[in-house]
Amino acid sequence: MQALDLNTINDIANATDENRHTDAIIVLAYALDNDRMAAELKEIDQIHRLGGHLTQDLSNDRNAISKIIMAQAEATYSNYAEIYAAF
Repeated sequence: MQALDLNTINDIANATDENRHTDAIIVLAYALDNDRMAAELKEIDQIHRLGGHLTQDLSNDRNAISKIIMAQAEATYSNYAEIYAAF
């Protein structure tokens, strides 16, 4: 099992600290080479920005994708605890 590099974990933590939660998940999706989920998250983020707020439906969609990405990360990376803590 491989470890996710520290720079990527720091990028996730920085995005989270700056209240860019969707961006944090996108960083992890790209690290996992999950381009499809990253594209879906980008759509959610674009609609969020255009609308000026994150609706409950968008939040639910983002959370569903986040669960999938986190499960994939847990199965892929030996340092999942560090990744989880970055969020």
